[in-house]
Amino acid sequence: MKTCMLDIEATNLGAEFGRVLAVCIKPYQGKVISFSDQNPKRLYDDGPLIRKALKELSQYDVWVTYYGTKFDLPFLATRLWGKRRPPLMRPFHFDCYPLCKRYMRLWSRRLARVQEFLNLDNKKTPLVPAVWQRATTGDKRALRQIVKHCEADVEVLEEVYDMVKDHCLQMRRQIV
Repeated sequence: MKTCMLDIEATNLGAEFGRVLAVCIKPYQGKVISFSDQNPKRLYDDGPLIRKALKELSQYDVWVTYYGTKFDLPFLATRLWGKRRPPLMRPFHFDCYPLCKRYMRLWSRRLARVQEFLNLDNKKTPLVPAVWQRATTGDKRALRQIVKHCEADVEVLEEVYDMVKDHCLQMRRQIV
């Protein structure tokens, strides 16, 4: 089965007000594929960006996310509805967040905290709100920072996925 890590960065937590700035897809044990639109004429139209990302995603049987059940996938689906396109059709989805929540009693369940706790090789990149604000106005440098942040997220996500899926299999074997 072809598996990929998926993360998006958006201008808002609500898809009816926000738009997608970047989509990063990392084939399992492969190189990150990044999608962003730096064309100022399409500043408020993320349709072409989403369509390109979905074309790439259609090649995978399993999509792995962190909190994707609650944010990434509903956000993309809502943006597609806004374009009068059918809802997002997806293959098997593996969300690491509920598993980290269930098996790790950390003070925060954010991916950055999980990455720190597990002492992973890859690190998330911090971003200040001003970068997001500049990116929403078409600042290409700020958008590149957003894309780099998204790329780091899928790198970290792959390491978390490796650890969580193995842990879940071990837990299941012990219970059964």
